[in-house]
Amino acid sequence: MEENIVFLILSITLIFFVWGKIRYDFVALIALFAVIVFKIIPAEKAFTGFAHPAIITVAAVMVVSQGLQDSGLIDLVARWLLKLGNNFFIILW
Repeated sequence: MEENIVFLILSITLIFFVWGKIRYDFVALIALFAVIVFKIIPAEKAFTGFAHPAIITVAAVMVVSQGLQDSGLIDLVARWLLKLGNNFFIILW
């Protein structure tokens, strides 16, 4: 029975991710709370995954990339690359 509930929660979560009208982080938290409510995972272990180094790395990369975009550095590099022309090998050099 638990696997049916998990499949239903994952399906609904995927639908909301594809729909895109609700922020993905909010949808993920709702899915996490849903598995806690249905006692699929205990509440004390629900947030232990956030301490995993991979999650922290992904969050750090997202923060740094947003900072680069907000500072205009990405646009500057893109304009510089466009000046090199359309030759793929020149751009990679």
